[in-house]
Amino acid sequence: MLNGDLKELTFKDVSEESEQFIQDAIIRGEQIEGRMLHSFGFSNVVFERCIFVDCEFSKLELIDVTFKHCDLSNCKLEDGYFYRTHFLNCKLVGTKFTHTRIQQCNFDQCYGNYASFAEGQLDNTSFNHCTLNGADFFHIRQDKVYFSRCELDAANFEETKLAGLDLSSSTFDEIYLDLSNVKGLKIAPNQAPVIAAMMGIKIAD
Repeated sequence: MLNGDLKELTFKDVSEESEQFIQDAIIRGEQIEGRMLHSFGFSNVVFERCIFVDCEFSKLELIDVTFKHCDLSNCKLEDGYFYRTHFLNCKLVGTKFTHTRIQQCNFDQCYGNYASFAEGQLDNTSFNHCTLNGADFFHIRQDKVYFSRCELDAANFEETKLAGLDLSSSTFDEIYLDLSNVKGLKIAPNQAPVIAAMMGIKIAD
């Protein structure tokens, strides 16, 4: 993450930018409602304590972007490309990241119940201490995705190959996945009964 000397901007400045690209800037403390951006680029930009309401951002390119203490609940960030982007202590309830490529990104201490990453590509990306109950990872392509101490109850991993995925430090009472794709998945001993139940196996007391 670059950061460094950043110029203060407002989201009005962003929407008025004719070149569809913002670099080396910080936007903070704004409530942004009903805005739409298409094929817009941000590089080395920080969004701090911003609230996004009913926003639709399609085909965004985010490079070295940080969201700190932001609320993007129920917003659409679809068909984008995120590289070295960091979500820190953000609210992402129902946020749609569908069809987005997410590469070398971090989600730290985020509240992302029912967020959707469906049909996207996640590479070398980590979720740390996140709440992701009911989150949708349907049919994602994943390589080196890390979940550390996350809540994943009722998360959906159907049609996703789980080789290399480690869920052992996370918690869930139920989870949705295809048994044909579990080869290479790492889980904790206390999680094994959940997977066994999906296979119709009963574990004796």
